[in-house]
Amino acid sequence: MSDHLWRDLLAHGTRHTYEAREVLVHQGDAGHQVAVIQEGRVKITRAEVNGVEALLAVRGAGELVGETAVIEGEDSPVTVTALRPCQASLFTPSQFAALLGGSELALPVLRYAVSRRAEADEIRAELSLLPVSLRLVRMLLRFIDAAGAPVRAGAHVDLEMTQEDLARAIGASRSQVAATLAGLRRRGVLSTGRRRLIVRDHTVLQAIGAGRFAVR
Repeated sequence: MSDHLWRDLLAHGTRHTYEAREVLVHQGDAGHQVAVIQEGRVKITRAEVNGVEALLAVRGAGELVGETAVIEGEDSPVTVTALRPCQASLFTPSQFAALLGGSELALPVLRYAVSRRAEADEIRAELSLLPVSLRLVRMLLRFIDAAGAPVRAGAHVDLEMTQEDLARAIGASRSQVAATLAGLRRRGVLSTGRRRLIVRDHTVLQAIGAGRFAVR
């Protein structure tokens, strides 16, 4: 989305602040608002029938959440929770429909919604088909992407999640997550701190996520 369309979008919303761990959207609720994230990060999760709270995405500044339920007129299929204090511009369904119906925003927003739905479907497939190590690495790569900054050797990425949180997010045990992180540290790909990653070799981490290298 171009800068002028982005500014136009923000100008029509109501600014709101969310505290860390505050829920923006609950799974199963009627679509009652679209939030455009201006600052901070949120996680998008889905409670599956097997009890796993699957982490489908991490969104940062410049992203929309809640748009799928509003566009389709259905209950929200996901829960959206602030990982850190967030600033967002909020739109009611009628405000959002008016924007889509009479401006240049319609096509970019619809393309965005379609791409995000495809991404969520891909992640759900990963959770059911891939081994734990690949599921974890791909989730870490999404966290890094959501940070929004260029990734250089030694770059710090705040996870805002414990190993237990990471394990629940990918349907694994904490020991499996710990073992995978230990393997990545041995390879020199990353270091870990309290809820923080230090990226040592982003290229190799991407190669592992693509299945070209194994976690040892």
